Amino acid sequence: MLRFYPRTLRRIRPLLPALILLLVVSIAGLTSACGGGNRNSRVATTAPPPAPVPAPPAATSTLRVMVDAATCAGRVLNVEILVDGVSIDSVPQPGGSVAATVSVGAHTVSAASSNGVTWPPATLEIGTAGLVYSLTCTPPSPVSPAPPAALPSATTADLAYCVQETNRYRALVHLGGLSQSAALEDYAATGARIDGTSHSAHSHFLSTNGGGIAFAENEIPWWRFAPYLTVRAVIQQGLVQFWAEGPTGGHRKNLTGPYTQVGCGVFINNGEITVVQDFR
Repeated sequence: MLRFYPRTLRRIRPLLPALILLLVVSIAGLTSACGGGNRNSRVATTAPPPAPVPAPPAATSTLRVMVDAATCAGRVLNVEILVDGVSIDSVPQPGGSVAATVSVGAHTVSAASSNGVTWPPATLEIGTAGLVYSLTCTPPSPVSPAPPAALPSATTADLAYCVQETNRYRALVHLGGLSQSAALEDYAATGARIDGTSHSAHSHFLSTNGGGIAFAENEIPWWRFAPYLTVRAVIQQGLVQFWAEGPTGGHRKNLTGPYTQVGCGVFINNGEITVVQDFR
């Protein structure tokens, strides 16, 4: 308990305002340091943001793309491999491969070779175990060999030409023309077929002794048809050779013999042509 004596009070009375002010300031500072005297007051503060948590790394796998040697050999070169539209590398020759590290999941693979062969995009599901994808080449469609050109058959115009050419040569030596005989044409056609098949000249004429209607025979035996292309060209060239034998040649003697009728027969088979002339 403080006791102040009158003399002391008189001495400190002038100092009381300063002491009171000092006491108030001291109490205010103590209150602030202790969180304030008002229990209901709140001070708003902002907590610092939490540190970011890094995302776990994406799972990766290996995709290997190879160019099939069995179906692509000799057909493609420098195959560029694209994964999701981005080139990863190229395979120089069939049988080779390239590998890429990709994320687990779906990816699109396509490819194109330097000589114009392309593969459409293929969507692949890549797991953690990886995947090997093979690019195969579609076998070329088998090309059926072109059927051999059909060989022409002799026409009535061809048979008439044979008679006309014979008479043209006869006229060179002032001989009358021969008439065209249907019976001799039938006989000559049979002879051309038999001789042309057996490759035995005049075998039909000799074995039948002229069939009772033919007295002489000329034959163009199984010539290759391709160089001449037409029946008339064969007949024309054959008669050129007959005439070139000269007056003593057997074929020319038949062309200029004392006959009144002639018939020609033609047989075409296996690329060969045989022409027979029968006279009477």
